[in-house]
Amino acid sequence: MAPVESGESVELLFALAPMGVAIVAAAAYAIRLATVGGVHETRADREAGSVLLAPRAVDAFYWALAPLVRGAVALGVSANALTASSLLFGAAAGLAVAFGRFGMATLFGLLAALVDTLDGQVARATDTTSTAGKLFDATADRYVEAALFVGIVFYVRASAPLLLLTLAALIASFLVSYVSAKIEAYPNVSVPRGAMRRGERLVLLTLGTGLVPAVARLFPSTASLVPLIVALAIIAVAGNFSAVRRLLHLARSAP
Repeated sequence: MAPVESGESVELLFALAPMGVAIVAAAAYAIRLATVGGVHETRADREAGSVLLAPRAVDAFYWALAPLVRGAVALGVSANALTASSLLFGAAAGLAVAFGRFGMATLFGLLAALVDTLDGQVARATDTTSTAGKLFDATADRYVEAALFVGIVFYVRASAPLLLLTLAALIASFLVSYVSAKIEAYPNVSVPRGAMRRGERLVLLTLGTGLVPAVARLFPSTASLVPLIVALAIIAVAGNFSAVRRLLHLARSAP
């Protein structure tokens, strides 16, 4: 069940290109940090707080996206249009991974995450936030994540252990989101910080799929799937643990 061997160089390029962009953005922010000082986004305090999503890394991420937000606003691109495009990119990522195109899946998955982040910022910048828009965005997030997992399920369907691992990770991802949503329904109960929130799952899945083409170059066998297997295992174990922990927190705290 090795990844598709045809077009290996292209797949590797697809996987490494986003990493290159990230390195350039990080270098630019480091220069700003050393010369002018950093920026602080209040959203970073809510969205960060883990090894994978350090607050200052989230600050840098939003700083790097600021020009894209201004560009989208100047072009008149609506937040809903960005949300819809994230659905398309997510579907493309799921389809790509289903057929072993891990580099392409990484690129499309990151594009889906990028425009998904932009839609909320564009909505705030243009004062067009709405309950309907937030619902559309939250629903699109679930579909995009489901598309990635369904693609992986299709790809590993011949291996019972990998199929079960992928399904365990899928269950964990949706349980964390579901229990968090249930907690948010109680105004006096705060959502506890914990592992495997959507951003963390995205980082792991992106690293998992993105490293497969590189490992495949070094080890052209099923060993090339090790990065993805490790990512799925972390999501499955830490995600289900986090979901149970949140559920117990709700049981103790809810009126």
